[in-house]
Amino acid sequence: MVPGRDDIIALFKFLDWVMRLPEELEQAFRRDVEAFEKEKQMPYVTSIERLSREEGRQEGRQEGRQEGILRVLEARFGLVSDSVAHRVRAVHDFASLDPLTEKAATAASLQEFEQALPVSE
Repeated sequence: MVPGRDDIIALFKFLDWVMRLPEELEQAFRRDVEAFEKEKQMPYVTSIERLSREEGRQEGRQEGRQEGILRVLEARFGLVSDSVAHRVRAVHDFASLDPLTEKAATAASLQEFEQALPVSE
């Protein structure tokens, strides 16, 4: 099996942990890594950083959909109560947000939309 990028980074981290290079060699190594990254256009990003970025994107998409639902409701029915807004923002499942978006656009009344909302816990 050929080691992947994450395996190589993990190896570097392990080596860095168990063995300290003299300052001059450490600086030379850092320059080599930076040159390699520029050449390959692959900045060093740890798996934790990648997961954090993806979680941030997921939260942003979720909040965008929630706010979109509220904007549609306000455009169609006027002021939306804090209670309804809170219940919409409490929906975190993408599978539930898509039907709610449709319901916001097609409901005959705000009350009909509220009936489609999951029960708050």
